[in-house]
Amino acid sequence: MKKLIRKLLGPLAILSLAVGVRLSVLKMTNAIGTKALPETALIKKATNVSSGTGVVFENGQTINVGTGNADISVTTESTVPIVTKYYRNSASTHTIMNNSNGEIRLYAGAGNGGEIQVSIPDTHKFTNVAITTDTNTGLSINGAASTTSTNINQALDNESNILSLKDVGSGQVRLKTIEVTFETYTPKNLVNLTVAGTLTKTNYYDGESFNPGGLTFTAHYDNSTSAPVTDLSYNPDPLVTDTTSVTVSHTYRGVTKSVSVSGLTVIADPVSSIAIKTMPNKTTFALGEVFKADGLVITVTKGSGNIFDITTGFTLSAPNMKQLGSQVVTISYETKEATYNVKLTNVGARAKGTATATDLFFAEYAECSVGNNKYLEIYNGTGLTLNLSGYSIKLYSNGATTPGQTHNLTGSLDDGEVYVIANAGANADILAKANVTHEVTYFNGNDALGLYKNDVLIDLIGEIGVDPGTTTGWTGAAANGTGSTVDTTLIRTSTTISPNSIFTWAEWNTLGKDVFTNIGIHESIAFSGGVTALEQATAFRDFVLNGPAASAHGTCEAVLAELEVEYAAMKQAAKDLFDTTAGAEWDNARTRLNYLRAWKIATTPSPLRYTASDVFTISSALIIGVIGLSALLGFYFLSKKKKLA
Repeated sequence: MKKLIRKLLGPLAILSLAVGVRLSVLKMTNAIGTKALPETALIKKATNVSSGTGVVFENGQTINVGTGNADISVTTESTVPIVTKYYRNSASTHTIMNNSNGEIRLYAGAGNGGEIQVSIPDTHKFTNVAITTDTNTGLSINGAASTTSTNINQALDNESNILSLKDVGSGQVRLKTIEVTFETYTPKNLVNLTVAGTLTKTNYYDGESFNPGGLTFTAHYDNSTSAPVTDLSYNPDPLVTDTTSVTVSHTYRGVTKSVSVSGLTVIADPVSSIAIKTMPNKTTFALGEVFKADGLVITVTKGSGNIFDITTGFTLSAPNMKQLGSQVVTISYETKEATYNVKLTNVGARAKGTATATDLFFAEYAECSVGNNKYLEIYNGTGLTLNLSGYSIKLYSNGATTPGQTHNLTGSLDDGEVYVIANAGANADILAKANVTHEVTYFNGNDALGLYKNDVLIDLIGEIGVDPGTTTGWTGAAANGTGSTVDTTLIRTSTTISPNSIFTWAEWNTLGKDVFTNIGIHESIAFSGGVTALEQATAFRDFVLNGPAASAHGTCEAVLAELEVEYAAMKQAAKDLFDTTAGAEWDNARTRLNYLRAWKIATTPSPLRYTASDVFTISSALIIGVIGLSALLGFYFLSKKKKLA
């Protein structure tokens, strides 16, 4: 019986042993060949941080190491250390946890500004990141193009142990959760870069970029693997004339390898033409004004066919800003030229000053009787273009000693120009002349206004800390009569050349109620631009002699109309000089102008043409009559003499 059992169980035992060995082999094989499963970690703001108690972080500060940090919580079953660093923007500090919404807030900035970096040891690599946001104006992951999605799930294939999340948008990125997936990784190191193939494009113009078409670049690693790569950089880029080769480089995990590609021919790319794409903002100038070409855009066409626009890099011929009429401005770029016309006119011309201002000052103040037609005007008569940074206007309402509104000036202001700050509710004519609208113009006649330079008061309207009442405001003897800061427009006298930290009525003229015609201009002896009376008279003389009046045949009426406009726009002192100055050129100019005026009278149909008051017309008629009568009498006596003969 026992023998029978052994006979029956023997094969089963052998089978069981075989199966067991097989299972053990399979188990060992799986253990050896199985890849480690990915691990995850959830990063977010710690729940134990309440509103208003956020920690201020310095640039590049580590905000957590491992888990359990008071401000960042990291939930993971992994033992891999996870480090998070925060990079602020240009602000000196940020309380990125200072909110009760469970958010980590990024603020956009240059360089690493506005960035969270998550890192793990280089024995691991990130494979995926899933992000939820409350607000996302533009988040870039590892330097890639930004996304504004509020829920992001992105695979990571850059084999990196560092994850970068950077705000590159126009506002904040508010991160609610960051879930990272990572796995073990044996880093490979870049040891070489090779190139194969035949380059398709070998001939280039200066300024073009290298085209690697036809070539394959292969990266070789220390684990005996290789792979084609396309994330390459080229030097030089762009190509320059006479370049025969470029250096092609590839960077992997901080290691860069390069290979040279030769056989290139790079020649100069000359400009074939230029053209005006956008005319300057201004082409009509007042005599003596500073010439500008702001807004001018030039389209450049190269020999290669490359077309691009430029706003700088070209030169302009300077027109004579003391010569009336049309002038040609020549634009030069390399060897090509283009032209446009500017016009110089007496209309708006300003008299040259005799002094220089020491600094900016208030030039005009408008406090309307009804509505919001309120504005302030700042004038620069220093002889220089001033950077407005550091200047500010402060409003002190109802006798306050601390400002309720502050407007920090920006940009620059040319000599002789004004900077207008208007109330946003002002009428269209005022807003058209305004440089900016701001709440600092929310003033009434009892509110003081200070102009500050680097927080030092330099000019003042009213008196800080005093409320004179809204009925009369501040009152006093203005330069041209009784002045008040209520329901009125005030302008600084032309002889004022400096700001004054004490409000002085003698420096102001009053224009009366709701008069806004002076906005945008200021006449001052503190003005180095403009023209003298003699310069203006001389410019008009030359315009009469050499301008359209020099060949007015067939266009006399139009030419005279233009001359009369220019004459009427001259200052009285300039008119007097033109009318009385002795000399052949002056006489010729006056004669030509008077001839055109007489021609207009003689050719204008009018029932009054032959009245006794029209001396020129009567004289002309008498002369013509006398000549005609003489001719008839001469003919009569000649005929009679022939008959008698």
